[in-house]
Amino acid sequence: MKENRLKGYSQGGRLVYGYKKNDKKIVIDENEAAIVRYIYEKYDAGYYVNDILTMLKTKGITNRGKPFYYEM
Repeated sequence: MKENRLKGYSQGGRLVYGYKKNDKKIVIDENEAAIVRYIYEKYDAGYYVNDILTMLKTKGITNRGKPFYYEM
């Protein structure tokens, strides 16, 4: 199991946003990765999380069909 994980194979479960399965391997999903980079750029520029969420909603960007949300 550890060897498969080190080779990049999926261990089951839901993948983190920005990644996808490709032939049982975990690879970067370039479409979602662009959104992740956008989120980090805005956060690094000083925007609050709620402001970023509003920007995503305004642009119609979803988290795999569901709206992004933030819980404290």
